[in-house]
Amino acid sequence: MDARVALASGTVVRVRAGRLHFCDPPVQAWCVRASRDLIDLDQVDAAKTFFTREDATWELAMDRVPVEDFSSVELFPPHDMLLVLLKDVTRRCSDAHTLQILLHRHGLTAAEIRLCHTLVTDLSLNEAAAHLHITRETARQRLKAVFAKTGIRRQADLLSLFARLV
Repeated sequence: MDARVALASGTVVRVRAGRLHFCDPPVQAWCVRASRDLIDLDQVDAAKTFFTREDATWELAMDRVPVEDFSSVELFPPHDMLLVLLKDVTRRCSDAHTLQILLHRHGLTAAEIRLCHTLVTDLSLNEAAAHLHITRETARQRLKAVFAKTGIRRQADLLSLFARLV
């Protein structure tokens, strides 16, 4: 499903009163926090998260667009705007066949596979841990177990292996 279909169908995100509203409450809460951080706290880096809805894995990114970049264009409002990107990354992340390959070929646990899937979406280990609602140390231990089971020594090599299987 592409983002236009998700918006049109209202199964992932809806527009109400000129604002985006995500159907998944934790995603909506993240969106509110991220927008406040970007606008009120002058957060420098764009905010990014991943979530699953309607059998798809979505990447949601937000960044502030300062108004001075468009001051000569009357089309834009006279205040900073938020740019919201929504992308279906399901194919990039995984499928059931890949899970079975990893499970049988390397003996990875479901938790280790979930960590691999999260890391392959370009998250750091800290971001992956937060996304999976585990501590950084738990994520580190799982990654060490994955390295031991696959014979890989670096995270980049693990992502390369995973990308070949997807």
